[in-house]
Amino acid sequence: MTTLTEITNKIESLNSTHFQEMCDEIMFRRYPRYKSLSRSGMAKSVDETKVGTPDSYILLENDKFIFNEHTKDKKRGFSKLKGDFNSCVNENKIDITVGLIQEINFCISFTITKNQTLELSKLCSGKGIIMGLWDIDRLAKNILYENPDLANQYLQIPLDKSQWVILKTFVSNYNKAGKSIATPLDNPFYFRKSEIEELKNSIVENYLTVISGSPGVGKSKLVVEVLENLKRENENLIIWVNSFDSSTLIDDLSLSLIHI
Repeated sequence: MTTLTEITNKIESLNSTHFQEMCDEIMFRRYPRYKSLSRSGMAKSVDETKVGTPDSYILLENDKFIFNEHTKDKKRGFSKLKGDFNSCVNENKIDITVGLIQEINFCISFTITKNQTLELSKLCSGKGIIMGLWDIDRLAKNILYENPDLANQYLQIPLDKSQWVILKTFVSNYNKAGKSIATPLDNPFYFRKSEIEELKNSIVENYLTVISGSPGVGKSKLVVEVLENLKRENENLIIWVNSFDSSTLIDDLSLSLIHI
């Protein structure tokens, strides 16, 4: 059995609560900068889902909303997705105007046909909304290649990526290691627009970009800001960051590439 197949099987076996939690974590990581997020379809302090429209949402910096809907109801399948869509565009249920919805993500533990995918996309585009379909195949690949820590957290599948971690995990590790000594990497970032553009262009145009400077000038913060910008511009971009480790960078990278 391949790792991807194992992940797929474990996703199918998740209960509805853990499936929603896992999917929400994936969705929340796609938008590192936001004003607010909420799991409206998750009971507080209770390990169960509850009725809510949408199941979760993210309020972006542009004051537009990302709605997330989740279902493991394979029996109702596509009809359930259409019902979820209709609820998401019912202004009496969502308490905002439909024009404020930028995207609706449908997370499902099964697959639908190409014609059903096209129909759902047309329903969304008819309201000026972007559709994101996260079927079980896409979820499994995302966990394997972009969010391997979730395989251990939700699926009990340890995926060893050595010290190479996703950007969010690197920021969390950095903040914990620095404690009150170093400035947190998730603090607001101001100014330095010319440096941001210069670094972005260098990363895009070159295989290797080296950043040097005295301690405390903000090298790490600048890199994190640039990588977050690149991720927002291209959601399919996969970013790995070398976390704290005693191994040399070359040795650690070589080990990670062997296991990919």
